[in-house]
Amino acid sequence: MNESIDSGNDLNLGTNLATLANIYHNCGDNIQALELSKRALILLEGCGSSDSSALAAVLNNIGTIQICLGLFNDALPSFVRASHMCKKVLPEGDPKRVAIENNIRRITEMQQNNDVNFYWYLWKFLSKTSLL
Repeated sequence: MNESIDSGNDLNLGTNLATLANIYHNCGDNIQALELSKRALILLEGCGSSDSSALAAVLNNIGTIQICLGLFNDALPSFVRASHMCKKVLPEGDPKRVAIENNIRRITEMQQNNDVNFYWYLWKFLSKTSLL
């Protein structure tokens, strides 16, 4: 309904889209959630400061959705960008900031583990093929 009324209130529309994205994510429709989150981000970026905790929250949500979709390489920059924003507006130890820093640590570990698992699989595969 916000979109059908040309209110000029992008902050309100962006916030509503971010909320809808969370609802879609909680219902398991991560493709729709990602699309709505990205639209919310664009609107919120146009509303003011590029260093807000609201933008950091949307970026964190985008990263979380990207992980659910298996888009690990896309998720890490979302979390890193959110972390940079948090460092500018939130004190060290703030729960939101800590959560985003933990997300960066987890995804980095996941990527490292995936690399290790990939190389282990490749080594096993190559050792089998080289024996034939």
